[in-house]
Amino acid sequence: EQTKCRKTDSLLKYQAYLRIRQKPYGNYVIQYVLQIEDININIEIGKELLGSLIELGRQKYSSNVIEKCLELNSPEVTNLMVQEML
Repeated sequence: EQTKCRKTDSLLKYQAYLRIRQKPYGNYVIQYVLQIEDININIEIGKELLGSLIELGRQKYSSNVIEKCLELNSPEVTNLMVQEML
């Protein structure tokens, strides 16, 4: 039961994240969090973007998140992001 609750909580957080990164002001929230430069959080955000970078990069608001994430992430996540976009 506890595992089911954790999975549901994670799914809800991920769905909220998907919505907020494409919103005019939601992208500013994510960029602000990235600028705090907590590398663990930045890595998590970068990994969440993987798999949809091309689609998100074409959108006005989420492309700003990608740019900031590339600037403020670990070399490993940055490399993965660049590889996906090539």
